[in-house]
Amino acid sequence: MHALTEDELAQLKKIELDILIEIDRVCRENHIPYSLAWGTLIGAVRHKGFIPWDDDIDIMMERRYYDKFCKIADGALGKNFVFVDYKRYEDYGLPFSKVAAKNTLMLEASSQYARIHHGVWVDIFPIDETSDDLKKRQKQYDRAQAVKSVMLCKGHYYFGQTGIKKLIYTLRRKIYRFCDKKNLTREFEMNAKKYSKQKGKYLLSLCGNAGVNKNTYDRNAFKKYIELEFEGHKFMAISGYDSLLRTTYGDYMKLPSAEQQIPHHYVEKLDFSKWK
Repeated sequence: MHALTEDELAQLKKIELDILIEIDRVCRENHIPYSLAWGTLIGAVRHKGFIPWDDDIDIMMERRYYDKFCKIADGALGKNFVFVDYKRYEDYGLPFSKVAAKNTLMLEASSQYARIHHGVWVDIFPIDETSDDLKKRQKQYDRAQAVKSVMLCKGHYYFGQTGIKKLIYTLRRKIYRFCDKKNLTREFEMNAKKYSKQKGKYLLSLCGNAGVNKNTYDRNAFKKYIELEFEGHKFMAISGYDSLLRTTYGDYMKLPSAEQQIPHHYVEKLDFSKWK
């Protein structure tokens, strides 16, 4: 496991940008709105590109658009790209999808034992309908986190546990071998879509790890999609990005301390030599 060098980070960003450009092409040709998300969205607003020390790209889609993208991705993406989600890879333990670059390798420490595509990727997060009632919203969020935890453990994702935590993790893996992956994904999706007809005040990111409050967004933030500059290109973003970013990060325009200005993926192996 090693920290990315400046040259590796620059190469990684170039490939991620290539992937984002391809996703943007597919979405525009098929009338699928999406938005830059999380640190990528902050980067667009604050830096007009990557946050200098960031090492990934995230986008998000409202669930109805996300499902449409997942349905067409295999046939719509160019030959240099591959679509990755939990329906295509038995070990894939995340409840969101990725578009990865073929002929690249970015082996993360956490997923190095999972039998999935390990190319450089861009993450695509679904944003779901939720209840206006906080208790019901919390229950929906907690259920999603519980199912995700099982999928990650079953898929052999490993997050550096030691001692008793590693023993518990090993025992969980043995138990979860008997859990059917299709049942797990079905349960996650049923929970995600349980309020799909409600059209309430809020939308919810069930994939986020920051807690229900920081992952609950005003529906009005998603009313309209605009374009923001990112690394010299124009990409889609929700018009209410300020509301979403303040909900999740607070004063997102303020730079973090120098100690926090580091890439956040732990990498075991990289190979970009065969990328176009």
